[in-house]
Amino acid sequence: MDSTALALSCELALEAFFRPGDNVIFCNSTGGGFGTFVRCLELQTEKLPRGMSFEAGAAIPAVWSTVVYSLNHVARLTEGESILAHAAAGGVGQAAVQLAQLRGAKVFATVGSQQKRDLLKELFGLLDDQIFNSRDDTFAADVLHATNGRGVDVVLNSLAVELLRQSWECIAPFGRFIDIGKADIIASNTLPMGPFNRNVTFSAVDLVVVHERAKPLMKKILQEIVLLFEENPRLHEPKPLHIFPPS
Repeated sequence: MDSTALALSCELALEAFFRPGDNVIFCNSTGGGFGTFVRCLELQTEKLPRGMSFEAGAAIPAVWSTVVYSLNHVARLTEGESILAHAAAGGVGQAAVQLAQLRGAKVFATVGSQQKRDLLKELFGLLDDQIFNSRDDTFAADVLHATNGRGVDVVLNSLAVELLRQSWECIAPFGRFIDIGKADIIASNTLPMGPFNRNVTFSAVDLVVVHERAKPLMKKILQEIVLLFEENPRLHEPKPLHIFPPS
């Protein structure tokens, strides 16, 4: 390697490290994020995406980390597939819809009110026949009807008990079911085995476990988030964003 190439390589390597004055995003599972000074591992931080406000930067790490890990690392969502995102008007749901649309997937969503339905239509251009009710089990029949009985390739689930089971029945052959709710896991509830006959996968995602046991993976997820936002200016934080004073 000649001296010019070596100098460039060293310069690029230095850019990966933080310097005093850098603006960063921060994601932590143990609290301690409120204060004039916050101390944390470098693996829990990444530089704030270019042009992003501090308010947006505070709003994206937790929800986007959950979605990037769930859809990119676990579900491996690809173009042409379909996804059912529950509670899609919330922070995680909005991130899931955006990432799925970016991947070229067909999005189906559930919400709990007309106001939230209108929000999804306004923000993401979803149609009425892509948005179902999360308050009862009617969404299951609606999903199967919309997919000609096949079901969806990926379910991002936050519902519990009977609504989880109904979501489980919506999974297509070779589908991936990602549970981020944990209520049924904590309660040690049972899961019907029938859908496994279609070569499907059931996975649980808990970002606390990633924080505590796989910090290098957490760093990689944060890097992916920054790259996504810098390469896709249309991506955004959850809306409407509610901003509160420190007090």
